[in-house]
Amino acid sequence: MKIFKILLLILVTFSSSCISIKSTATEDVIELNNATINKINGTYSNVAKNKLETEYTSLWKQMKFLKKDTIPNWEDHKVELKAKNKHRIEAKLWYKNVLVSQRMLRGRIRDNHFSVKRQIKIVGVPFIFFFTKDNKYKIGLTKDNQLLLNRATDDIGMIFLMSAGKSEQFNALYTKE
Repeated sequence: MKIFKILLLILVTFSSSCISIKSTATEDVIELNNATINKINGTYSNVAKNKLETEYTSLWKQMKFLKKDTIPNWEDHKVELKAKNKHRIEAKLWYKNVLVSQRMLRGRIRDNHFSVKRQIKIVGVPFIFFFTKDNKYKIGLTKDNQLLLNRATDDIGMIFLMSAGKSEQFNALYTKE
């Protein structure tokens, strides 16, 4: 029984990531709270404003944690956000008035942003072969009605006590249509 408790403690220790999102955007963010969550409602461009890297510019890709854009002509798509309540925002992907995909963003309001619930994937056996993938993001609004997305990913792997990993941060603005 003690071995099981020790293994459980090790698993919890390695699976709890301390990834944090640091906002590098200089724009002023409007106050987002339970009463003002509906300000996020609207249709936004799927292409980030002032971003040159095509790999990271799709808003839908960032919200779905996709590695590749599987949608052709993603630059011509629009993303519609509608706050259902303080814990859920409905996201829809549109292409020329045709609904392509939709998903429900679950999270909570924190520090003038809507923080989407983290996605954590854990695979393996501790100390033999083990990796974790931790993704999270938050969205907010700037004073000129642009959607601000801050995303962080953390990948950690381990083989026989040797570990390695990488962390990435992504910040972008998306124009309201």
